[in-house]
Amino acid sequence: MTAKFFLNRDEVKSNVSQFLNFMNSNGLSAFYVSSFDQYINEYVPRPECWRYYVTGFTGSMAEVLVMPDGKIHLFVDGRYHEQADNEVDASTCVVHKCAFYPDILPAMRALIEEHKVQKIGVASKRTPNSLGQSLFNGLDVVSFSDEDLKKFVSFNEYTFASSAFLLPETLNFESFSTKASKILKEGEAFFISAMDSVSWISNIRAYQFPYQSSIAAKAFFTNKELHLFVPNTELVNEDIKKIYRVYDDSLTTMAKVFSTLKANKVYFDSDKTSYADKALLDTAFGHTLTHAPLGLVRYHSFKTENELNEFRKSFNSGDQAIFNTLKEVKEKASAGEFLSETEMRDLLESNYKNQGAYAQSFSTISGVGANGSIIHYSTPSSKKATKGDLYLLDSGGYFESGFATDTTRTVAIADEPNEEQKRMYTLVLKGLLQVQNAIFPEGTWGAQLDSLARFQMRSLGYDYAHGTGHGVGINVHEGNFRLSPTSNIPLKAGQVGSIEPGIYIPGLGGVRLENIAIVQKHPTLKGMLCFENLVYIGFDHSLIEQELLTKQEKVWLEEYESECHKRGRSFL
Repeated sequence: MTAKFFLNRDEVKSNVSQFLNFMNSNGLSAFYVSSFDQYINEYVPRPECWRYYVTGFTGSMAEVLVMPDGKIHLFVDGRYHEQADNEVDASTCVVHKCAFYPDILPAMRALIEEHKVQKIGVASKRTPNSLGQSLFNGLDVVSFSDEDLKKFVSFNEYTFASSAFLLPETLNFESFSTKASKILKEGEAFFISAMDSVSWISNIRAYQFPYQSSIAAKAFFTNKELHLFVPNTELVNEDIKKIYRVYDDSLTTMAKVFSTLKANKVYFDSDKTSYADKALLDTAFGHTLTHAPLGLVRYHSFKTENELNEFRKSFNSGDQAIFNTLKEVKEKASAGEFLSETEMRDLLESNYKNQGAYAQSFSTISGVGANGSIIHYSTPSSKKATKGDLYLLDSGGYFESGFATDTTRTVAIADEPNEEQKRMYTLVLKGLLQVQNAIFPEGTWGAQLDSLARFQMRSLGYDYAHGTGHGVGINVHEGNFRLSPTSNIPLKAGQVGSIEPGIYIPGLGGVRLENIAIVQKHPTLKGMLCFENLVYIGFDHSLIEQELLTKQEKVWLEEYESECHKRGRSFL
């Protein structure tokens, strides 16, 4: 359904007009249009993403304000600058280009103050409660139900048919009771609506939304029992109902269940709890509510050894799928047969299935030539590769454990790169080698390693408009790990995250190289950390300018390629 759902610009314009009518009829001077669903979820199916209806923008992350000037104001970070320009209608939508995602809220607040907004509308089930203390501070916030807004704009609903199931005990993951007893004391409780957190605490997977292994559910748990609230109780297997209490997720049912529960302290994450759910919690638990920043992410971002073993298995399978794809693409090109972006994507996803993947963990980025500069290019076309093109392939999958994989490689089509392409590739490779081989003290901020990736390319005038790394877990983007110029998140053993520097030149193309790594305690240096690499796919040596590599980088590259060769995944 996600792939088929599309709105043309006339339909988007009509939706904008209807939205403005809604604002006028309710005396609003602005409206916050959420990109989220009721789970405050990043990867929202397109029919459920209301931001898409008024902008036509398909990126996974962005913010929108409808302002009294009659315009839609779309705020995007550096990953989406080029994509936003390509997708929106400039006659109705103003694109605000921020450097990084944390810069977006201040930019939105500045626009609100510029227009002297006093009364702003929000969709109560789709708006994070935390915005009331930041973006909407001092404003008259008017909450509307989904039903209120659907009277004006024809928003669709996403439906799914797959059932939720328990992970096999053979994975040896910690049980719900073990996890809950580590998190909560007697008399305490936790409310969560983040789907990956619900899936982690319960050991449930479902594949109900595209690119996610999570169950579509909210949960309330103590150290003894767990209550699940789901859209359709019939899509929950009986073995789950035997150990957890399962209800429908209507606000009426949730309020009724909450009224029967007692707790001295109830934790919730204001960033991942909607206005509507926070109102229910206030009514039922009042002064016992306690904001818990990051929610359960602060626990499941640190993986157990059994979980890490499953990551190793999953990446081994994902690596093989990617290597097989790139090897075939390069061999066909050498023989004069050039595939299109969609053909290469389809070949890749077939190879993932052959390796046992249940699903992709995000929409595959398959970009040829100039399309490689669109950082999150997720709409591959029939454009065929040609000699001299770079091909950027960013993909991930889900295997038995339901943990995401995520890897990027860039290769030269027919091994005929020019000097500019070689320079770009080599500088990106240097950044990757520097970070993945770094030794650093426990607690080092993500910003410090981010600068290590950028240092040498900046000396030649290059940079990139995204962070160097994000956390990886049940969701391909997991919090509590971030390598970026603004990150003060400390690095600690047990985290899993990406290392993905890049260089992008609109009109020419892009290079990104991405490995995922585990933060580990250094085997011999007390108090120091290092990375254990999870990805072993060789690099394209036709793109490496050896003169730009230091002696140490050449040693690191040789060691890495040697391991790739042992695993049968080197292009040498």
